[in-house]
Amino acid sequence: MGYASPGLDMWAYPLQLLSDYQISFLEPGLVNPIDGLKLLRRIEYHPTEIVRVYIGSDFVVREHLFIPQHQPGAIITYEVQGRSKILIAVHFEPSLNLMWPGALGGQSIHWDNSVSGYVEEEPLYGYSAILASPQAVAHDEIVNRTIQPQKGVTFVVKPGPSDHGETAATVFLGLDAPHTSPSHGMVLSLEANKDHLISEAAEHTSDLLSHSLQILTPDAEINRALSWAEIALDQAWVCNPQLGCGEVAGYGPSRMGRRPQYDWFFAGDGLIAMQGLLAAGDYTRARDELAFITRYQDPANGMIWHELSQSAGMIDWLHKYPYMYVHVDITFQYLAGFADYVVTTGDNEFLLAHWSNVEAAWRYCQSVISPTTMLPQIPPGKEGENEQDRMRDSLDLSSQWISAARGFAQLAKLTGHAEDAAKADRAAAAAQASVAAEDWDATHHFWLAGHTRNGKAIYDQRSRPSGILLQDVFSQQQADEVLDRLASPEFETDWGARGMSELAPSFAPSSYSKGSVSALGSSNVAETLWKEHRPLAAWNLWHSLLPWHRLDSEGHLHEVLDGSFFGPQIESVPEQTWSSAGYLNSAVHGLLGIEVHSADHRLSFAPHLPAQWNVLHVGHIHVGSSSLNVHLTRDERGLELQLDNEGTPVVLDFSPELPLGAQLTGASLNGSRVKATLHKQAQDEHATLRLTVPPGHTICRITYAGGIQITVPQPEPAPGAVSRNLKIVAAHFANGTLRLTGYASSPNRAVVDLSTPWKLTKVEGATVDSSIPGTYRVQFDMTPAANSASAEYAPIGAVLTFAIPGP
Repeated sequence: MGYASPGLDMWAYPLQLLSDYQISFLEPGLVNPIDGLKLLRRIEYHPTEIVRVYIGSDFVVREHLFIPQHQPGAIITYEVQGRSKILIAVHFEPSLNLMWPGALGGQSIHWDNSVSGYVEEEPLYGYSAILASPQAVAHDEIVNRTIQPQKGVTFVVKPGPSDHGETAATVFLGLDAPHTSPSHGMVLSLEANKDHLISEAAEHTSDLLSHSLQILTPDAEINRALSWAEIALDQAWVCNPQLGCGEVAGYGPSRMGRRPQYDWFFAGDGLIAMQGLLAAGDYTRARDELAFITRYQDPANGMIWHELSQSAGMIDWLHKYPYMYVHVDITFQYLAGFADYVVTTGDNEFLLAHWSNVEAAWRYCQSVISPTTMLPQIPPGKEGENEQDRMRDSLDLSSQWISAARGFAQLAKLTGHAEDAAKADRAAAAAQASVAAEDWDATHHFWLAGHTRNGKAIYDQRSRPSGILLQDVFSQQQADEVLDRLASPEFETDWGARGMSELAPSFAPSSYSKGSVSALGSSNVAETLWKEHRPLAAWNLWHSLLPWHRLDSEGHLHEVLDGSFFGPQIESVPEQTWSSAGYLNSAVHGLLGIEVHSADHRLSFAPHLPAQWNVLHVGHIHVGSSSLNVHLTRDERGLELQLDNEGTPVVLDFSPELPLGAQLTGASLNGSRVKATLHKQAQDEHATLRLTVPPGHTICRITYAGGIQITVPQPEPAPGAVSRNLKIVAAHFANGTLRLTGYASSPNRAVVDLSTPWKLTKVEGATVDSSIPGTYRVQFDMTPAANSASAEYAPIGAVLTFAIPGP
């Protein structure tokens, strides 16, 4: 189902069955019906159904919208409570037409008493669809009259006693295969198997969550959001009878031409969804998605496709429409994603079966590399990741080329193609050197976005591709300059990171590509900040995405929000699959620092516990044939990791973040001392050790003394609010001194909390409240300055010195 204004659209691939489905209520003693939308008071979101609650003068109706797991149809149940013996009028506009951009003609509709419903038919292929209810008591006659009373048709149902004891009525919708008789159609099957189908859906969700990665934190809202991300990826899995099964790009309101955004296939979106599936531990579904994308690779040149309509199996999609092979960047993304899949799962069998596809994709990537710059160029008539600007090259595509070359080198080594692997490694190194030499903008202290078709440099100052900072391209000084700006209000809002600096000349906060806030982009920036050892900025950014889950369809994430206020950007859809995938990815790979290497039976676990948490549980980490559950607790003296391994031994690289400035005092494994190494960075530090986790239960403990934990209060923005929260850009600690820098919008927001056993001896740039033992509330001094990163913010900074006891 999709929705439009004011009613529901209903779809069964590849057809729109009907549109403008809406209900009204007929009360005894009233002639005029009551519009259901006027009585709609609450919407409940569940993994298996959506429930809309209507409240009248003396009745309550709960409308259960349910979609079966595998059947092309819907079951809509109306449970009625109250004294009134109401009737429910169901109105809809018949369609039975192909989804965008296909079309059929000659449709007809009639009432069939044998199924107690309307039958839609089309003559070209013989498809039919039925909307019916056993409780129907009246309906519009379909008459070929000159003047029609209204657009669409209506039937009336009378709720009555159900098998479960409540007063209810049920409406069934089903799509039938060509030339199927209504007496053998989908609607009657749905009616006969309703209870079983509902139980099947509940069992599916339970099974999904019992096998997927389970993340439990002290924050119930975060736990729910992460579970919903996994559910959203499952709900985006769509099977088209002509095309096969894959992840659709999202779900949103229908737009012109039977186009429910974005309920069709995009290979680029699918590859991001595949990364989310890998993060969730759903390796089978990840493999199926990669196979689906591979199936439609261009056999002529190895290019990976961009867009596949749900109607593509019934129209000449390849030759008559300009959408299939248009995006250059996706082939690069494909090679990197393929390598991630194989490394994570250890599925060399899949790699060998599709090695020719990998080779073909590699040849295509090589075909667009400039021999002068050693970087990819976008051929005329094609596009990169930016669809709004016509570019000759882009930094994002160059970064993807480095990832693709490294990924292909990994795959070539695994398949015994050593010479190809060496060439790919050299290509990646050449690309790194070229980007470093040509794509840094020393004037703006930022990277170049790329070049126009005529070679003009583009100084857009975009947050994408933040991941290039992990590719050892720019110097540490250059990386720090970019990271400082990404963490400042120049980019960061209270609901995520803008895609473009608000100081850029072309910045437009309501534009899709020139200033909006993307959930995927924000998640990627947060992951980069974690991996670049800026855990405080990373946590604050990632945590700012949490309110997105309540903006529209609960548990689902919008595509983009406005760059100037907390609310959806005008083009955004309420569920973009890559938003859910990106949110989960950044939690797994950034917050938790989980990396799985199944072929080596190895797991990396480098968690960044925020100051607010002292406990974390992660279950169902699948490493080859093993499944691990880990439970991490923290107290003032150290960290304890309890592991349960169901399977063969796993090598674990355990590297938890410690409080800033803490002194490592020891480590033990099952009570025996082991060696751990302290790795210090300017803004974080980790204790690292490698251990082998045997089957059964294992306990590892890391002890430390002292350290500082920092909490930045983050009031949640109200819809329509502008950004006001404190932005801490850097938190440096060295030789007993903590230096905090950032930006504040007002004195009441210029506050951080420090937890430490150390005594504070000196403060500059702030005042401190130490009334709570072990805690310091730091109130920054504010002096507005002209060099602020944002017109709404002023720079702040404080230097705090602590007395650290000797060893």
